[in-house]
Formats: sequence, structure tokens, C-alpha cells
Amino acid sequence: MVREIRTNERFSAIFQIFGWSVATIYCAIALYVMIDAGEPEALSWWFLFVPFALWAVAPVVYLAKLLVKRSNDYRRWPISIVLGAISTFSVYIYYDLFYVHLDALNGVAFIFFPMLFWVLIGALTASLAVFDRRAHRLSK
Repeated sequence: MVREIRTNERFSAIFQIFGWSVATIYCAIALYVMIDAGEPEALSWWFLFVPFALWAVAPVVYLAKLLVKRSNDYRRWPISIVLGAISTFSVYIYYDLFYVHLDALNGVAFIFFPMLFWVLIGALTASLAVFDRRAHRLSK
């Protein structure tokens, strides 16, 4: 029993470190790409940068926070998989759009990809809620 609790605490710490590490790396890369693609010399650019930067990093930070909050139960696996997939996919797409296939409309990716990620997070949350409800019914 004691060994099981220690193992669970160890896994909890690993998932927490994973969540915040992925979120930190993603935020650094996304903000670097946004600054590199923009015109940070103009003061007006910074007023638009802040809301778009918050919008671009919010889904990953939310998933990392959710992973830390739910790191002790079965939800940690699907949340960490979605967090890793979203982060990896985003970094690849941002690299491809802003460094390989240059186009004037590539900045739109910072608007639509977070929107897609919020839909994916909503689907994940709904599926976990359905699973919780079914598991609760079976336990009675």
C-alpha cells in the first residue's frame, strides 16, 4: 500500500513536470515566432501582440494547468497525450508556415489554430465527463 502511494506520487510529479515543461517550451517557441514574424519596432505592434500572444498560448497553458490539477487520476494520460500532440503539431506548423513556406497570410495561423485547439480541448473535456459519468454509474 505504501509503495503504491509513493509510485502514484512519483507519477504525479512526472506528469506535473511534463505539463509545465511542454507549456514553457511551447510558449517560448510560439512567442519567438510571433516576434520574429512581426514588426516589433513599432509601438502599435505591441498593443496587438499581447492579445494575440495570450490567445496563441492559452490552450497549451490551460492543458498544462489541467494536467497538474488532475495528475493523480486516470485523466492524466489523455490530457498529456493531447498536450503533447497539440504542442508538437503547433511547433511543426509554425515552423513550416513562417520559415519554409512564406506567405503574407501565415499570421492567420495564430488565430485559427488556437480556435481548433479549444475545440479539441472541449471534445476531450466532454469525453472525460461522459467517462466519469459512466464510471460513477458502474460503481453504484
